[in-house]
Amino acid sequence: MTRANGRSNGTMRPLRSAKGVLNRADGSGRFAHDKTTVLCGVYGPVEVKLRDEQLDKATLEVIFKQNIGLTSTREKFLESFLKETLEALIMTNLHPRTLIQITFQTLQNDGSLLSAAFNAACMALMNAGIPLNSTFASVSLCILLNGDILLDPTADEEEQAESRHVFVFDSRREGAYCVHSEGPFLQEKFDKCYDYAALSAKVILDYMKAARE
Repeated sequence: MTRANGRSNGTMRPLRSAKGVLNRADGSGRFAHDKTTVLCGVYGPVEVKLRDEQLDKATLEVIFKQNIGLTSTREKFLESFLKETLEALIMTNLHPRTLIQITFQTLQNDGSLLSAAFNAACMALMNAGIPLNSTFASVSLCILLNGDILLDPTADEEEQAESRHVFVFDSRREGAYCVHSEGPFLQEKFDKCYDYAALSAKVILDYMKAARE
């Protein structure tokens, strides 16, 4: 299958990134999968309100904003999933009784939004000097009704898909760090998605390494 922009099924869109793009943040990063662009800012560690204080680790606050419209259930899910995953990737035990706030702003959404957010977060956290258990990268795929697997899908492709999958890989472990899937799928197809994602995550991790040097 040839996609609308001429890509093959297993080809990612062009990647773009920038670091230190927000003057008032302690660290920031912008990451784009072609048109899909997310801006991430990191603030802290700073003093935390007493009611939110944790004695053994930093408190993590995640805020996700779309470029238009009011906050919806979808944004709340994205905040929750990002927070749960990032809490495990950040060495929060090194900054107990503090607050680390991570904000996301969607600048443009043409599919694979959650992956772009994770990748922007990795850039921003490194820019802020927040200690990480490892660097990480995210890849999205979808499976169409005819069984075709599309890497780094656009919004139109996600709309047509029977299932959608988001993988997060870190640079230290062999397997995926976490996976989020929506919709019905066969295990055989999921395994192929996983293989695509693992290879593509390495490409993104190498890209991030070059971008921060």
